[in-house]
Amino acid sequence: MTQRKISYPLIIAIAFLMIYLALFAFAQSRGIYNINLHTNNDRFFSMDDSYYINHFYSTEPDDTGRVVKHPLLVAFAHYFTLLERSVLGEISTEHHYMLVVLFQILVQTIAVVYLFRMLTEHYKLTCLNAALLTLIYGLSCASLLFMLIAESYIFSGALLILTQWFILQKKPAAVVIAGILLGGMTITNIFIWGILVLFYDDKFYKRAIMAAAGGLGLLGAIWLLPVRDAFYTQCLKVFQSSPANYSDNFLVLEALKRGFYALFGSTYFFIDTVDESPFGKYQGQAVSFIPSAPFFINVIAGIWLLLMVYSLIGNRKNALIRGPLMVLLFNIALHVVKQYGLKEGSLYSLHHSFAQILIIACILGGLNGKGISKAVSRTVSIFFIFFMVIMSAVNFKGIFNLF
Repeated sequence: MTQRKISYPLIIAIAFLMIYLALFAFAQSRGIYNINLHTNNDRFFSMDDSYYINHFYSTEPDDTGRVVKHPLLVAFAHYFTLLERSVLGEISTEHHYMLVVLFQILVQTIAVVYLFRMLTEHYKLTCLNAALLTLIYGLSCASLLFMLIAESYIFSGALLILTQWFILQKKPAAVVIAGILLGGMTITNIFIWGILVLFYDDKFYKRAIMAAAGGLGLLGAIWLLPVRDAFYTQCLKVFQSSPANYSDNFLVLEALKRGFYALFGSTYFFIDTVDESPFGKYQGQAVSFIPSAPFFINVIAGIWLLLMVYSLIGNRKNALIRGPLMVLLFNIALHVVKQYGLKEGSLYSLHHSFAQILIIACILGGLNGKGISKAVSRTVSIFFIFFMVIMSAVNFKGIFNLF
């Protein structure tokens, strides 16, 4: 009698669904989805959930400058709402919001399953270590907040994971489709997608063709959708004004401090907050992260950063680490060096969180051809367990207090 093989991806999917749905039920019970047109966008970490629900997920597609930043998302949200109305009829804004979040939970669950598969099949981690890193990603502060609050970030994070998966699976058509969708979710994502494409291990002409196909495909997809006129008539104006509106001018040490907390603090941990938006508006009616955290979180985040440096040194010649490394460096250059969106840097966490996970994974995957000792391997695994347990406790407490 043959023994049935355990389906670890299925176990991962079921476990995360149960956790996510329990958190969703808690959030719903606290009334955060019962919003109206006058609810402040900046109430949660400068996320635009009120506008997003009332104008993106609408029976009429948005035609403001926001279309330039999220062209395919606006179209998708419009069709999502039309389908919802055709099936369910007129429903309350709260139930409409809840359906959007349930869809985000589904997308996030798919993302963590493919992250787990990528860690085991391509980065050669054991199921235990792959599960630990998947838990760190899936229960991170950014994952939980962006999944429970309606916004575009969870889609970006999922599509970036799928892009890397399809690249490693050598499926160029799927990579191009992922690029079109990524750029359509948030237009600047096309640059991160392009980095993953251009820095993976294949002949340059193949990478160049894929990159060109993704960029042209995005422009073509926009042209075919109702958002075409709004996008092409406003794109230059938005591209010119956005850097001036969202760039900061902090001194070097302050920028480095904020960059550390944005990249390695609030990405994983629910750090210290203040009751106002990152821009000081709606004081008392909003919440945002500040560049501060308890000492133990600083230590854990610092060790995480050191492990990434250790992995980069030991695997510097490895093709599998190039793409994630360049994605992380791109985010550092954009948000820390150029200081674009640094005040609200936590919003971009899922643009680089997956890259950090993959860089860390190379420590245990034996990708440098030498492997590591059992003592080092066990020590790193123990740290992953410690990191995940502390992170989860901090995040659940923070979310329960927030809602």
